[in-house]
Amino acid sequence: MGARGYDLDVVVVGAGIAGLASARALTRLGLDVAVVEAAEHIGGRMQTTRSDGYTLDLGADLVLHGYTTTRRLLQSINHEHELEPISTPLAGMWRDGRIHVGPSRLSGFARWSALSPTGRLRSIAMAATMTPHYRALLRDSFYDGPLASQTVGEFGRQCGQELLDYLLEPTVSGLYGWDVERSSVAPFLSMVSKAGRNLTAYTYRSGMDALCRGLRAGLDVRCGWKVKEIAVGEGVVVRSAQTELRARAAVVAVPAPLLDAIGGDLPMRDHPFVKSATYSSSVSVTAMLSEPILSGTAYGIVFPRAERTPLRWLSIEHNKSTGRVPPGRGMIRIVPDPSHAPFAGERSDVALGQSAVEVADRYVPGLAASTTDVIVHHWSHALPEMTPANIDARRSFARRPLAPIAYAGDWLCGPSAEHAAQSAAEAVDRVTAYLARTGGANRVGALGLGSTRSLASARPPDSDKVA
Repeated sequence: MGARGYDLDVVVVGAGIAGLASARALTRLGLDVAVVEAAEHIGGRMQTTRSDGYTLDLGADLVLHGYTTTRRLLQSINHEHELEPISTPLAGMWRDGRIHVGPSRLSGFARWSALSPTGRLRSIAMAATMTPHYRALLRDSFYDGPLASQTVGEFGRQCGQELLDYLLEPTVSGLYGWDVERSSVAPFLSMVSKAGRNLTAYTYRSGMDALCRGLRAGLDVRCGWKVKEIAVGEGVVVRSAQTELRARAAVVAVPAPLLDAIGGDLPMRDHPFVKSATYSSSVSVTAMLSEPILSGTAYGIVFPRAERTPLRWLSIEHNKSTGRVPPGRGMIRIVPDPSHAPFAGERSDVALGQSAVEVADRYVPGLAASTTDVIVHHWSHALPEMTPANIDARRSFARRPLAPIAYAGDWLCGPSAEHAAQSAAEAVDRVTAYLARTGGANRVGALGLGSTRSLASARPPDSDKVA
């Protein structure tokens, strides 16, 4: 045990990308760091499982062209080789009884068969609406702009009902599980900007947990360590049911709603920004296939609610990357709409998986006959909903004083693994500043991550005060 009875300099709670990136940066500064994780595995929502030659991504599944923080992390661990471009169009859409394969460039929406001639013209106008905000969207510095206060639904109705029903709603509902009348349009348009004009996306060759596995190397990571309480004083005491760790500071990298399950006087826990950081939920059904179906068409298919389909999203996993399935096999992931009768109410995973495959077979004939096995996975905290009220509350939260606890996670910055990685830089900045001001660290230097523009740039001069 070190000086003043500390076991460590920093305890990081959570072994998703935000927690692991924070721990790696702090360790590189020469600090003594341990990561504790309640689950028996790392990765959080970048979880991958492997079974009988199939590589199944259960959560986050894409790396967009504009994920600059993610790329820096990959470079820092020499994992750039993991990135593999998705060669098919990113998505298609179900409309009028068939799949319309999406364009490979943003400009292609002006000719897309899924939209009417009027809808195509309005897509050009919508792109023009984004143009003045493009740099802010790309850099995640749009939170004080006019788009932040608009919901997806409000923005969509200004662009035309068809674009709301057949472009915006199916995308945010299928990919993020969002309600268009709750979530702000600004984070969604930021994600569109990150895909670039060529709508470019990548995956990790060995599975979406590749970055987390690389970040873990050399770190002290303790899985199966569920935090029950964090006592805050001069330092912190992080307690589980069996043991405790004493440290000078902590990074808590879990979804905001989970903070309520942690005892202790966590700083800013009751702030409106934290309380309004709600999450969507989702369930995915992955079907392993005896043969590939829809090969080469698109990576995913969105299903508009206007078409009254019981599905939100369907991804053709064997189109995503080579080596994800055994030779001659296939794999499709289905995200059902829980508001529809086949999936409503309490159901066993076996019944849910069977229903999902049967329903999806209506849109992908041959799916049910080719399915050899099914894996069902639930995410109670899939992605932050990013409502206008939540974004508005960020301003005062950004002015919070330094404290022995810093937070990390996508809820701080935006709805993606890229934003989770950005939040790690913010957390490391705050922890090292706190330790320097309280005599707990001798070295504060280059972190290998860079500061976020979303919160760090908004930090006012008085936020370096110590609580």
